[in-house]
Amino acid sequence: MTSNLKYLLISLLPLFAISSQAGDFEWSDLGLRVGIDAENRVDVKSYELIAILESPWSWSANDHFEIDLGFEFGLGALDGEGETGLLAHVGPSLEFEFGDFPLEFIISSGPALLSEHEFDNLDLGGSFQFMSAVGFDFEVSEEWTLGYRWLHISNAGLHDENPGMNLHALSLFYEF
Repeated sequence: MTSNLKYLLISLLPLFAISSQAGDFEWSDLGLRVGIDAENRVDVKSYELIAILESPWSWSANDHFEIDLGFEFGLGALDGEGETGLLAHVGPSLEFEFGDFPLEFIISSGPALLSEHEFDNLDLGGSFQFMSAVGFDFEVSEEWTLGYRWLHISNAGLHDENPGMNLHALSLFYEF
């Protein structure tokens, strides 16, 4: 078993553990996300199709504050510096909601696989990475949401090289 596959399987164990309650989960959002390098080290862009799976788990302090746990699944590409690589990631996300206020704060993190990890002079170290994000979503209507994420891609020291990559990303989601 390759080390990348081993790392991915270990990272996905929590998802397998909750699969027994799969009937309590439902797909809620589908969206597109586009990002650009935040540090101007390389000319790389990200393009992703994102699906959100809502879980039955949430916590409410009162009618004006709620935290919801969901899972984000992404499939797309990193493109730039003459290279294009497949990007796939999955992981939990926390949504912080403030009553009827149309803005939500989002935090997410999870394992990611890249088919290409070298972009000109930036070597991310290997195919297995972690993708973490912090940002917000603004509800334009009941069905449409605009979002911003600061994305960080890094291998957490699993490979010899670990410079990481930071991206500014905008998204458009449809809630069904």
